[in-house]
Amino acid sequence: MEDSNYWKRLRTNRVTRRALLGGTATVAAGGAAALVVGCGGGTGDGGDDFEILGPDATPIPGGTITQGRSINALGIDPHVDLTALDIDQLLYSYLYGWAPDAEEQVFNNLAESMEVIDNVTFNFTLKRGVKIHPNAPVGALEEMNSEDCKQSIVRRGTSISAPDKRFAKFIAGAIDKELLAAAIETPDPQHFTFTMSEPFVPAIREMANPTWAMVPAKIIDQFLSLSQVAFGSGPFMLDEFRGSERIVLKKHPEYFIPDRPYLDGITYIIITENSSLLTAFKSRQHDVNGAFLTSKDAESLAENEFVEIASAPSGCILPSSSVEKSVSPHAFELVCTSEVILIGPVKSASNSMLLAPG
Repeated sequence: MEDSNYWKRLRTNRVTRRALLGGTATVAAGGAAALVVGCGGGTGDGGDDFEILGPDATPIPGGTITQGRSINALGIDPHVDLTALDIDQLLYSYLYGWAPDAEEQVFNNLAESMEVIDNVTFNFTLKRGVKIHPNAPVGALEEMNSEDCKQSIVRRGTSISAPDKRFAKFIAGAIDKELLAAAIETPDPQHFTFTMSEPFVPAIREMANPTWAMVPAKIIDQFLSLSQVAFGSGPFMLDEFRGSERIVLKKHPEYFIPDRPYLDGITYIIITENSSLLTAFKSRQHDVNGAFLTSKDAESLAENEFVEIASAPSGCILPSSSVEKSVSPHAFELVCTSEVILIGPVKSASNSMLLAPG
């Protein structure tokens, strides 16, 4: 399976071992933030005099990184909260990943395989050995199973505040908890299946959506809300959560992929004032920084010999009639189609990736 465009771009830039030790830096969800990577406050075994590894080098395990985050995490319940989905994806397992460049699944997560029959019946086979976090109050180190998946789909598909519940309606015929539970069959711990009432075109991609996290059934039963707590089976465990100040993750010691994750921990520091966030990065308080950049910001940082900038499309689509009112022609490259104009940043535009190799 080919890597996403993001990782292809990342490997072509000089990045410090300490800054991107485990390749876990991600842009905060929900904003056109730039990703600023440097050699700030992370910890490793090489002190300040560390080498810069090439794109084909073998990652060295250990160490932590500190990431500056521009958005408050109002909650970390993956089924209902949308402000910390980037963090949720590190705490929970999902059925599979998604390669947006290839528009296809990546079976690097909980599901071993998926069979689709006539575009309506979905049969899943789950991996063995995907263990729940050892700090969970119930079910610690038990393996994730088909009942966990069933209860997660029911919870995500019927919670009052959950976003877009169309998929659940196609499975159950209605947004109803009992009907949805009855529609999902779990013949054994490693398999589950359901048949939709009719084809739902985005179904395969929908199940890779970060809101469809697989939460252990025992955790769902014990906790009415998961907004401030998290007990999953993802590569990291929640150690501390203060969503407007500080979020600390620690490595899951029994993660099902051997020797992963590489990092021992990640600390997020929330600074919502953009200039302060950038200042913290420049003073090396953060290894990774999710600041919102203007064209002027990017041009200023590009003058720093320790900063490299790689562009990435914003993905923003606007009606052609609104373009002149919405964006500055100096900050964006416009690509015209028959009905819309696709907006994508040029070299020093908002949403650029900034790499500071140190």
